[in-house]
Amino acid sequence: MLQREGDSKVSMLYVKQELLRSHIIDGKGKEHIFMFAPEGWIIADVEAIEFNEPVQLFIDCLEDSEVIIFDKDCLFKADLSKEKIVKNAQLLYRRIGKLQRRVLMLMDSPAIDRYNYFFKNLFCIT
Repeated sequence: MLQREGDSKVSMLYVKQELLRSHIIDGKGKEHIFMFAPEGWIIADVEAIEFNEPVQLFIDCLEDSEVIIFDKDCLFKADLSKEKIVKNAQLLYRRIGKLQRRVLMLMDSPAIDRYNYFFKNLFCIT
């Protein structure tokens, strides 16, 4: 477990190897997965970071994983070329699009369709 609900120290995690997930646990004790993060992805509780609030998302490793832990300030201090910034922005938009699709599928699609979509698209975002 890398992060628990209620934690006050908020970090961003870059997945170097394997697979992480973020989720919440509702009042009845049921887990609800928010997202998976395969190799090359960044995972975080963005709302907690942006608004300086306690963490709401649990983040854990589904396999033995290697991660790099960093904070929001690292992104703004990085000396990136225009090309690198454009590439990162394109990658961010792709990931936001996949997250949007996941939320829409949660509203309407059976679990097997969501799983097949996830598995088909797992490594197509990089």
